[in-house]
Amino acid sequence: MQLRIGTRTLDRILVVDDDVNARQGYGYPIEDLGLRPIFQKKPLGELKIFMSGLRRKADAVFSDYRLRIQSGYARFDGDVLVAECYRKGIPAILCTTYTDVDSHLNRENLRYIPVLLRTNDPPPEVIRDGYAKCIDELKGNFLPSRKAWRTLIRVYDVDTSQHECHVVIPGRNLEEKITLRLNDLPGNIKDQVTPDKRFHAQVNLGAESFRELYFTNWEND
Repeated sequence: MQLRIGTRTLDRILVVDDDVNARQGYGYPIEDLGLRPIFQKKPLGELKIFMSGLRRKADAVFSDYRLRIQSGYARFDGDVLVAECYRKGIPAILCTTYTDVDSHLNRENLRYIPVLLRTNDPPPEVIRDGYAKCIDELKGNFLPSRKAWRTLIRVYDVDTSQHECHVVIPGRNLEEKITLRLNDLPGNIKDQVTPDKRFHAQVNLGAESFRELYFTNWEND
């Protein structure tokens, strides 16, 4: 059985997780949708090489976040994989139960991760709706919570010991201080980060939670 979403037809879903039991667990709701889970058992290797053969394996991807726990399975985590799938036009869903994921995710990658499920037991309909959301975005149709706007960013403070800074978005909420990792910022921006410094960036201002905010296309004013 195949799943038709708009102009796309999904059949084979590549399930990526370094834990064999987790892979099998994710496969059940995928099967409940009438789709075929294809389990990625072998190490992923280099991202570029893995992506080059992905379309021959599957129509979409379902990936766990932490892929580097089991030594040798992957050299990158699921956020990197899912974001690259998006850039290549492949629907992909990221899933995790780690509560600290927000402090590790690259906020720029979030622009290319339409769906982040925070559960290890997603219902079939949630997976189906997730792929529908991915496909809509790939066609250029964004929900208000995901649409990017050019906006002012003000640096509130910098914590060099933790390699991070906190920023405020005046156009969203002056009381909301968002943590950004310095190493995730473009070089020309990171070198200029000081308290009260202003930048512009593309941000999804309509995000329901600060956890869903992404920052791309930084400009040094």
